[in-house]
Amino acid sequence: MPLTPAARRSRPDGLIRRRRPMSAQVNHFRITHPLARACVMAFVIAHLVAGGMLSAKDASTDNPGEGQDAIATVNGHAITHQQLMVTLVSRQGTRLLHQLIDEMLLAQAAQRYLVTVTAEDIEAEANRLRLQHPSEEMFQSALQKSGQTLAQIRDQLRVTVLIQKISRAQASAQVSRRVTRDYYDEHKGDFISQESVHLRDMLLDTRENAEELLKVLKSGGDFSGLATAFSTDPATHESGGDMGVLPVGSLAPHLANAVKTMKPGGISPIIEAPDGWYILKLEKRTPASQRSFEEVRRQIENKLVEERARALQSDLLQRLRKDAHIEVDENALRTCVQDDHSSADN
Repeated sequence: MPLTPAARRSRPDGLIRRRRPMSAQVNHFRITHPLARACVMAFVIAHLVAGGMLSAKDASTDNPGEGQDAIATVNGHAITHQQLMVTLVSRQGTRLLHQLIDEMLLAQAAQRYLVTVTAEDIEAEANRLRLQHPSEEMFQSALQKSGQTLAQIRDQLRVTVLIQKISRAQASAQVSRRVTRDYYDEHKGDFISQESVHLRDMLLDTRENAEELLKVLKSGGDFSGLATAFSTDPATHESGGDMGVLPVGSLAPHLANAVKTMKPGGISPIIEAPDGWYILKLEKRTPASQRSFEEVRRQIENKLVEERARALQSDLLQRLRKDAHIEVDENALRTCVQDDHSSADN
């Protein structure tokens, strides 16, 4: 599972802690020592064999170059899969070891937080990536220029989604009811419901028509029936002029000014507007009010979790490494290399 560039951050010195053997005669060495590279080589080859990328036959060190499938020949001398893998690991062993460590840390964290990444998750991320390009053809062209296949991109997206989900799980664990309540108390002004009104309207194409209908309304005429019969407002005339419940702040200025002094059940005077002449009826007014904590608790939780998750993503691997106990057993390393040398000598 390759890591995205964002996930492969520089690693601090001392990431690999080595377990000292019982004998005090054994010297310490850095990860760049050939012994460490040899262990990485053996471990990665075993990893490739387990994953089906390298056959057990190729992984054998007996008589290298003989009896193995060659991927190239030079003047009759074979270059085998094993030789390619050995060279690759010997030159990039440190990076590969760190990558394997990071992958294991992510897998352990996913298990700890009960996080899984589904095919649907990866496909959703891939689709978001596609939408950054004007067409599928341009997406495929960009993919080709990058030198990566869609399968490789999906592998990287899997790591991205895994980091996102683990970070969100960590953030959720941090956002307690107490934290949510504290945020509410400090930001009460953000949770005030605006004044709202339930309105009906009637739009007429001439002032004369508006004046005639206003007389009928003041005489007790049914607003809903008259709006259905005579209003030219395409959005409301079929529903008897019902505009629904609207925040006062969302109304056009000429309507908001008329509503200010109206009482429930009241009829407005004629209101001149760019698209005609309006008559309004106020069905109900709901004053501004403070929303309770329970009303907005989930909203606050989601906000805080999203904010913290974004912050946690940036250094997730660094924190996982810091909290983990990572070591390389020098005796195991030595045995690994000795076995490799013994096999090569036979």
